[in-house]
Amino acid sequence: MSTVLAVCLVCQSPSLSRDALLRRTWEAVCLKESGGNPRAYRKSEDAAGIGQIRPVMVAEVNRIQKARVFTLAQRFDPLLSFEMFRIHSLAYAPNGTPEQWARLWNGGGSGLKKRSTIQYGRAIARLMKETR
Repeated sequence: MSTVLAVCLVCQSPSLSRDALLRRTWEAVCLKESGGNPRAYRKSEDAAGIGQIRPVMVAEVNRIQKARVFTLAQRFDPLLSFEMFRIHSLAYAPNGTPEQWARLWNGGGSGLKKRSTIQYGRAIARLMKETR
């Protein structure tokens, strides 16, 4: 099998596709939340980093992991912030859509049940279309 064919087969893998979609969703979330600034901080909400992560989300991801894997300081690390997003998204919606993952990020584990997250999910979907 040629290398090109092997690469194409890997690219069609459902998990790779989902991972790429998670990454694109995260990029849109980061644009909306912080304008892409990994040092962003909103004191009124104690929301930190590129994804504007609150302490409650760090605690939730650690609960999902069944261990204290992440610290509050790690909210400023873009790679670890994405990992928190990935863990949270896949725990609640393993076969979800970008809009669902965004709503879960915005509203926590019950984000899909909250009407208040609908507009946020739509805004992320729009951003993803605009930044293709």
